[in-house]
Amino acid sequence: MKKTAFDFVKSNPIAWIALFFAGVFGIYYLGRKSNATQEYDVRNLPNSGQTVPVGWAEREASGLVDDMHNALSIFWYEIKWTGPKILVMTRWYTLTDDQVTILGNLYNSRYGEKDGVSIVEAVEKQSMGFSDDIQNKLAKRLRALNFK
Repeated sequence: MKKTAFDFVKSNPIAWIALFFAGVFGIYYLGRKSNATQEYDVRNLPNSGQTVPVGWAEREASGLVDDMHNALSIFWYEIKWTGPKILVMTRWYTLTDDQVTILGNLYNSRYGEKDGVSIVEAVEKQSMGFSDDIQNKLAKRLRALNFK
């Protein structure tokens, strides 16, 4: 009777170890592949992506989106409640239209459904006290870039 590959694996402990590590590597590879940076379609950007520095979306966009979400999650009774909001809104406002569009799309895809509000609604519903100038400017700019 001819031995098959399955019979070899069944009787060889080193083959079991090799299969185990192959499985771990496969899971690691698939997990890494699914966590790849998101691509953006430059045709849908206001300036066709011309004002996005090379590698900016991969390096900084995710952090800026998380910073915005964290700042918008700060409650009014916290001591430094306006500071982080003003800083991150100012940072977003100073970027190019292409960059703001990438950030807005990423924010909406990452937190919009989870929180139940879009980026514009999240910015507009913030209680900024006397510091609402940057909030109004950013909300107008997001609306001008066709965010709802």
